[in-house]
Amino acid sequence: MARILLAEDDTFLASIVSRELRSEYDVIAVRDGVQLFQQIERGRPDVILLDLIMPDMDGFQVLARLKKDPSLSSIPVLVLTNLGEKADVARALEAGAAEVMVKVDFTPQELHEKINRFLEHMKADHA
Repeated sequence: MARILLAEDDTFLASIVSRELRSEYDVIAVRDGVQLFQQIERGRPDVILLDLIMPDMDGFQVLARLKKDPSLSSIPVLVLTNLGEKADVARALEAGAAEVMVKVDFTPQELHEKINRFLEHMKADHA
């Protein structure tokens, strides 16, 4: 079962996303970037779902740190954010996000499809 690491400080949204994904993936939810890196030390995730606005270490800081670490830079990061402005989306993509989804604009089915696409690409890269 693929391991998904969800970094989201909104506990209500984190519980909804986690519940939606748990039937298909091993989902671990954390509240911020500091906890995300603590969790990565316990085990590398297959995909990271990342909010941009979080306490302690925001999503942009997480992306910068992931990109700098060669052992982590290949983990696909799907940003889930309320920052829908083109400049914010472009900044997240430039910082290393594989894709950006605005929270109010996607369905659970679309989230599943994107995660599965990332996982398929990873399998193809390792084949």
